[in-house]
Amino acid sequence: MPSPAGVSKSGHIHLGVFATAAAVAYAREAARPREPKFEPRPRSDATREKQNGQKKRKRQERQEARRDARGAPKPPQTSYFLFFHATKSAELAKIVGERWRALSDEEKA
Repeated sequence: MPSPAGVSKSGHIHLGVFATAAAVAYAREAARPREPKFEPRPRSDATREKQNGQKKRKRQERQEARRDARGAPKPPQTSYFLFFHATKSAELAKIVGERWRALSDEEKA
């Protein structure tokens, strides 16, 4: 574990000439070795292997899905989009036709 700022590996506190009592107390507290707050529940080797296997399987499934999606053809368009594109092009053709008829012969040439 790396030493906190101002504390050497031997445990001596080096805060400089102008160190306050609060800074010294903080450095001592930071340098004090600590015990873990809780003890993790011991797990059996079978449980660990099962969890690792599940994680590995999920990771493989995600990778396969990505690999499949890269070269996959696009799904067919829905009926709404087919209708939308047909209507859009029909309306656009109507507008362009009206504008063309409105042009004079000189503008058409």
